[in-house]
Amino acid sequence: LISSSLTLNEYYLRKYEFVDEAKSHLKGTLEYIGEFHAEDYFGIDFKNTSESSIKPIKKLNIDMNLECGEILHVKITDALEDRWEVPYTISDKYKEEVEKCTSKKSLKDFGLEFQDDPTSPFAIVLKNINTGVTYFNTENIHFLYTNNFITFGTQLTSDDIYGFGERYHALKLGPGKFTIWPKDPGGIREDDGTGGYNLMGSQPLGLHKTYEGNFVGFIFNNI
Repeated sequence: LISSSLTLNEYYLRKYEFVDEAKSHLKGTLEYIGEFHAEDYFGIDFKNTSESSIKPIKKLNIDMNLECGEILHVKITDALEDRWEVPYTISDKYKEEVEKCTSKKSLKDFGLEFQDDPTSPFAIVLKNINTGVTYFNTENIHFLYTNNFITFGTQLTSDDIYGFGERYHALKLGPGKFTIWPKDPGGIREDDGTGGYNLMGSQPLGLHKTYEGNFVGFIFNNI
């Protein structure tokens, strides 16, 4: 039932469980099934690296946790080997607020749906449960997790994207590629959206304004 040819996403959810009574915290395992050929992927010419260094990690752990009923954390890690991870630190004040939080909402009641059919690639969809507007959707989007290359994306409801700072550009990002590649260069980069530019730092925080006027914030905490 699974094609051996390369697709947008060949990670499948193999098992999962809710670890709390409210069903707001899920842990599971993703497995990569398929054949990987770097030269066929995205049309990207991977330079200064071997194909073996960007082969998919075959088994991943996924952790989806809804914090205080309003902030969704999705953490994906190598299930077989230790891998350096960006430290996740929060202030003591915020920790106290989280510990006191009594707002428990299930992932489903928050509007999160996920693909758990063993014959279909894993995907998550986040919707406004009141209006039905989709805020985040990884269906039919490239998803690849390797030691040296990770790609993960979403479909959008409008072209209103803000953030990914430290570049000279209009507040609203126009069409194009806007890379975050810190290398401590001097001056301000006037970014034309062609990608490949170095910046002084990395601020992978973005805001998406949906067509109904609500803002959805997201941060890609990775290096």
